[in-house]
Amino acid sequence: AHLKGLARERETTTYRHLAQALDLRPPNMIHQVTMVLEELMREDHENGVPVLAALVVSKVRNGLPAPGFFWLACELGRYVGSESGPAAEAYHAAKLKRAWNHWSG
Repeated sequence: AHLKGLARERETTTYRHLAQALDLRPPNMIHQVTMVLEELMREDHENGVPVLAALVVSKVRNGLPAPGFFWLACELGRYVGSESGPAAEAYHAAKLKRAWNHWSG
């Protein structure tokens, strides 16, 4: 629900902010967020809807999700490429726009 609200506002969040919004507690808050996002990506993939996980970005990756986002997208057959660089940036931008458009409408 939190991510759908962000999509309606056409915003992103960081892993840490999402952990706080979900009221997760240490230890391993970011790992907990990652596990939730991976499950959500799989569910979105199975349901044929845009991935809400695209809204969660890393503070240290200039607006890109963590590498695991791209690795799982590859595993699901949705992406072929590295976790950084122009291809990753283009893929993420497309997935982010698609999620915003779908979940805000």
